[in-house]
Amino acid sequence: MRVMRVSRVIRLIGKNKGLSALIDTIIFSLPSLMNVLGLLFLILFMFAILGSFFFRDIKKGLIIGPDMNFKNFGNSMLMVFRMTTGEDWNNIMFDCMRTEDDCIMSGTCGSPYAAIYFVLFILFSTYIMLNLFVLVILQQFDKYYLPKENVLERFKNDFENFKETWKEFTLARYNCLKIKESQIPQFLRRLPSPLGMPNLDDGDLKRSVLKMGIKSDEGYVYFNELLYRSMRRVYGNFKLGKQMQIFELKT
Repeated sequence: MRVMRVSRVIRLIGKNKGLSALIDTIIFSLPSLMNVLGLLFLILFMFAILGSFFFRDIKKGLIIGPDMNFKNFGNSMLMVFRMTTGEDWNNIMFDCMRTEDDCIMSGTCGSPYAAIYFVLFILFSTYIMLNLFVLVILQQFDKYYLPKENVLERFKNDFENFKETWKEFTLARYNCLKIKESQIPQFLRRLPSPLGMPNLDDGDLKRSVLKMGIKSDEGYVYFNELLYRSMRRVYGNFKLGKQMQIFELKT
């Protein structure tokens, strides 16, 4: 019950325009962030292999032990992932810097060049990658939110116009569930542009509806289907399939 009460806080996001814009910006940034995550994984992979190669013989230390070590790739990957959080990375570096003067051979001896390895790893994984994440989000925020006529606002306005027109056509008879396929040209003529096509003549309007590739179910079209096709026509790249081209030529 308490968990459900806490979840109510999420509803505040939709009521605060600024917070909602930030959430939308992060969602739009996800494809670019996935590329950054791929680059981060590549860096972890490279340093895990190097760590296993240079420090696999170290078995004891302040942090290094039976569970946390570089003896194989799996353990090495866990170690570098732990260091990305900043937890004890400097103590792990000191464990790997011991030389023959103060270490036990095949037990605690590391490499005098360990500092280079760890400093480079922290530099790449923490500072550079973190700033890259922030840069990607800021770029998306600048692109989709800061301009006065930004894409997010246009998208929301188009969606509201679509809902209002949908209610007008379907509320009384179909309880906003579906619309007759034969009513779609009339619906798109009533719907404000850019989703709608109020200024097209009947022939051009029918051809545009055909190119949208709207799927019907026993003569009816549902909300999500028509919304998706309308949004894709305006905001996406849509190519007419060969079967639709042949059908269009015949009609």
